[in-house]
Amino acid sequence: MTPREAAQRAIDLGANGVTVEHFTGDVTLDLNTTDRALLSSSLDGRPLWLTVDKPVEPEHIVLAHQRMRISCDTAVRRLSELGYHVRNADHLPKQPAEQDAVLLRGLDSSEIVPPGHILAVSRRLVRPVQEVVERLAVYGLRARSIPEPVLDHDVKILCRDADGDEPWLKPTARVRRHHVVKASAILGLACADIAARLREYGFDVSPIENLPARAGESELALLRRELNGEGSWIDTDKPVPAGHLVALSHHYGWTVREAADRMANYELTIPAELPDRPEVGDLMLLSEGFDEEPPWLTTEDPIAPGHILDAAQRHGRTAEEIADRLRAYGFDPPPTSTLPDRPTLIDLKLLSRYLDGTHPWLTRAEPVTLTFLIRAARKLRLDILEVVTRLTNARLDVPDPTELVRTALARVPRVAPPLWTVGEGANGQEDV
Repeated sequence: MTPREAAQRAIDLGANGVTVEHFTGDVTLDLNTTDRALLSSSLDGRPLWLTVDKPVEPEHIVLAHQRMRISCDTAVRRLSELGYHVRNADHLPKQPAEQDAVLLRGLDSSEIVPPGHILAVSRRLVRPVQEVVERLAVYGLRARSIPEPVLDHDVKILCRDADGDEPWLKPTARVRRHHVVKASAILGLACADIAARLREYGFDVSPIENLPARAGESELALLRRELNGEGSWIDTDKPVPAGHLVALSHHYGWTVREAADRMANYELTIPAELPDRPEVGDLMLLSEGFDEEPPWLTTEDPIAPGHILDAAQRHGRTAEEIADRLRAYGFDPPPTSTLPDRPTLIDLKLLSRYLDGTHPWLTRAEPVTLTFLIRAARKLRLDILEVVTRLTNARLDVPDPTELVRTALARVPRVAPPLWTVGEGANGQEDV
């Protein structure tokens, strides 16, 4: 079977994201150990697999050379035959150096190499910074000049978590004030010194007016998910969750708007709509697990009907009252007119992903599957049509089960009937 034939067969069986045009029709798919290893992300012949819609990086080719004992040319040629595009294939050396896998680790060769990566590799390989830059150029990777001398704390300034490790700041992205504050507090350096050093590395740094001269633990705590100054950082690429702002207001005695203004000063995105002061129960309502702790609800994800009903039951309110309170924080909850006034445990179980009545809940983000309908009917001892009706009333995306079954059956491979029936011999006579 050729890759093109395999792709078409996968489409016939209902696979998503497969494009026949990626493959030529004249290459036979050989499922030997070498091919399977080469097509796996970890080069071990097991998932996760490389995908033809994403270019293969030089790092993968170098690792294939080192682990599989094949030449770079052989790896590139075979991947090309199977429909893959290898980036910077013309720059691959005939004989990669042993440390090149470390040099290329995690790099997107279409982007400028982060300076933090260069400093980290220089330290790990005990090689001069300029030698690292020159070796990257052999693979066709671009890097900006590194200011000399390199300071001990530079590698921490150049990474997002100020800990000397990836993820690194991207050279083409603007450095916002929250990073300056974070690095200042962790390294004990002035915000002005942090910003100046970043500019020496070629970064575009936001103006730092209205920031403290030197950030401390109180500023650092605002940027962590937990308000005790420990734990992971909030995701600065997404809007600050309303629950985090309410938690700040409780902890510091601020209004929700004051908490939002402080975060906005760090160039973090805040919700467009916020009440001035929280009500009793808001912190519980805004937490996914109703425990007044992160993870918090986010405006990027749809509000689940199960969350509304569970909150209504816990707070002794109607579903519409809960929905109104969520709207005050900028959320867009589903209509509640068809939700039960007094939800039962069966209602909550039916709306939960694992049929246990708790988070995670089903949402409008993805259609309900036939498998879920069958599991729910069996576990909750309901007629499958009743399951469909209840889920539809919750405004979930529930396809017609008859159509689901018909579609599933259409994907079942057709098996040719045997030349004779069970119990008969090849000549049509009954076997003894």
